[in-house]
Amino acid sequence: MRNTSKVCTLLITIIVILMSFTIVEIYGVNIGVSLDGEQVVFTADSGQPFIDKANRTQVPLRVTMEASGCIVTWDNVNKIASVEKNGTVVKVPVGFSYITVNGVVKLNDTAAQIKDGRTYLPIRAVLEAFGANVTWNSTTSNVEVITKVESIINSETINYEDGTTYIGYTKYGIPDGTGTLIYTNGDTYTGDWSDGIFDGSGTYIWADGDKYTGDWKDGQRTGYGTYVWADGEEYTGEWKDGEIVYHVVEPAPVVDTSSQNSSGNIVGPLSLYSDETVREYLGKLTSNEYDSDSIFNEYGAYGSKYRMYSIWNEYGAYGSEYRLYSAFNKYTSTPPLIIDGDGNIVGRLTVNPYVTGAISPYVIKALLIDLGF
Repeated sequence: MRNTSKVCTLLITIIVILMSFTIVEIYGVNIGVSLDGEQVVFTADSGQPFIDKANRTQVPLRVTMEASGCIVTWDNVNKIASVEKNGTVVKVPVGFSYITVNGVVKLNDTAAQIKDGRTYLPIRAVLEAFGANVTWNSTTSNVEVITKVESIINSETINYEDGTTYIGYTKYGIPDGTGTLIYTNGDTYTGDWSDGIFDGSGTYIWADGDKYTGDWKDGQRTGYGTYVWADGEEYTGEWKDGEIVYHVVEPAPVVDTSSQNSSGNIVGPLSLYSDETVREYLGKLTSNEYDSDSIFNEYGAYGSKYRMYSIWNEYGAYGSEYRLYSAFNKYTSTPPLIIDGDGNIVGRLTVNPYVTGAISPYVIKALLIDLGF
């Protein structure tokens, strides 16, 4: 009887010890997180890290970021986490595969999510935005984060043989992180670097007065950015390999006679679809706010400003002013398509007035009322 009691006591002790570990086993993998060599303590209250479907490590938001010295705030209405440190503000919207770093959109291959009532964020994307070095130790199944970057990164001034000067962070003597390069001809670049190359967000100012601010990839203007010429002319939009990306716009007349019935009216119902290879249904174009599919039903899947497929979600793929297929990107040539009851394209919902068949989302409701939809 005594031996049985001792065995039970021993088992209980072992269980308590195991529950106190800061590493959690998810899908057969023990996941740990260390910051500057110190293991982050996760509890039942804080939540535990796990591997998501994109094979990316998701960690509890508040405990992880506060352990790294960040200030964390939560917008419960819009479901957006804001993380701030040393003047850098990173916003992480739940359910969307991007973050913003000081207002600049950074695409990601996974999304923050809410699990068991707690907010989880993709650790690598967020911490690297603050200049941290994030690595995966496959031997120990541990995410190792170095926030005290001086151990591998130094801030220094480098004078090159050609007369250019670099002032900023380096990794192993190579520009990496943030820094400024000053050319002998007066040109300057200030922004993100990776292995000695412009990569991330940055501003290049030419000696003649031209200026570009935006995304860089492998030393080229690639992504989204603004170029201002010395004479004041300005372009904001997409770039690739240093060149402006122009989209060929297919004509889409506002009214196609093939879409009219015998009385000359447009055939309903009118639907909204994304102009992608695989078109997403974005709701019904009807002024009836009680229709569950209406883009004007603020509680519906297509009218709520919080839903993924709503054009009113300013952080979503179809409502953000920065997204290619959005109705509110004033530079896009691929805004949502307006499709009639016979499957014909009769217009595009967009704030870009230069798109053929453009109808502004700000006036579409009045137009629908006039048409009787």
